[in-house]
Amino acid sequence: RAAVQRTAFFEQLRAGGATIMGADAMENPDGQATTSVNIEVDSIEEAERVFAAMSEGGDVRMPLAESQWALRFGMFDDRYGQPWMINVMKPAA
Repeated sequence: RAAVQRTAFFEQLRAGGATIMGADAMENPDGQATTSVNIEVDSIEEAERVFAAMSEGGDVRMPLAESQWALRFGMFDDRYGQPWMINVMKPAA
């Protein structure tokens, strides 16, 4: 069997006040979606609104909370099984 060479792709798009980033995974043994989408918003309130609306009916993998790099970061699969990440970055020092 010939080896299959895989390449991960990354994309970033600025839309209004949000930055939307997407990346695929090298392989996914559980058969779920192999892409994830990261939405970066400008406020904690906006992150909470987006996270609540988009995760409704889905599976929250990491609740929205402060992280080392972000005022808020959370991960979930939406009701269709698509993985998402929501970020509010900490201000640059």
